Amino acid sequence: MKILRLLFSVIALSIIIVQKVYSIPLADSVSVNNEETKKLHHAGWAFSYAAGTASSGLEAMMISSMYSYSVESWWDIEASIHYLGRSIRSDFIGPLRTYNSSWTIDGTFMFTPFSHGERNAIRLGIGPSIQILQRISNIKDLSNPPIEQVLYGNVTIIGGTFKAEYQISLSAEMDAGVRGQLNVYAQEYLGIRPLVSSEQRVVLGGIGIFIRFNW
Repeated sequence: MKILRLLFSVIALSIIIVQKVYSIPLADSVSVNNEETKKLHHAGWAFSYAAGTASSGLEAMMISSMYSYSVESWWDIEASIHYLGRSIRSDFIGPLRTYNSSWTIDGTFMFTPFSHGERNAIRLGIGPSIQILQRISNIKDLSNPPIEQVLYGNVTIIGGTFKAEYQISLSAEMDAGVRGQLNVYAQEYLGIRPLVSSEQRVVLGGIGIFIRFNW
C-alpha cells in the first residue's frame, strides 16, 4: 500500500508539472462542443501498477491498449485489452518456477458526469469483462535421478469492470491522465486444470497513467 500511495503521489505531481509546462487551460475553458476540437475517435495506451489473481496478489506491470468512440460529448463506448504477467519462484516443494499471466478484454461505457463537455474532466466507466488466466509451472523433483515436469493450465471467466480517470487535454489531438480500474469476476470457470478454487473470487486492480490520441 505504501508503494501504491507513493506511485499515486508521483503521478499526481507529474500531471501538475505537465499542466504548468504546457499551460493547459482550465476545464471550463476547453469544450468539446467547439467544432474545431471535437473528435469522435480515440486510441491510446496505458501503463499501470497492478495486482490480481493472475499475479498471485503480487505487484506487476500491466500494459493496456484502448479504443473508444464518442457517442455524445459526455459519454464514450470503449474497448480495451490488458496484459499482466508475473514470474514466481518457490522452493517449498522442490525448485518450482511459475509464470502467471492474464489477457483481459473490457467493454466499457465511459461517462463524464461532473462536467458539461469539457475536455479536462473526471470520467467514470462500467461494463462487462472477459479474462483468460494462464499458468505455466516448471517443477524439478529432487529424487535420484531428478524428474522435471512442465504443467500448463488456463481458465476463462466473465465479470465486470469499473474504471475512474482524470483526463487532461494536452491539445485537441492528445489527452493524458491517471486511470484506476477494478475488475471482479464470477466464480464459474471454463478451462482445464483450474488455477483457482471454487471459493476464490478472481479480481484485478490497478492504477496508472495513459496517453490517448484523438481524431
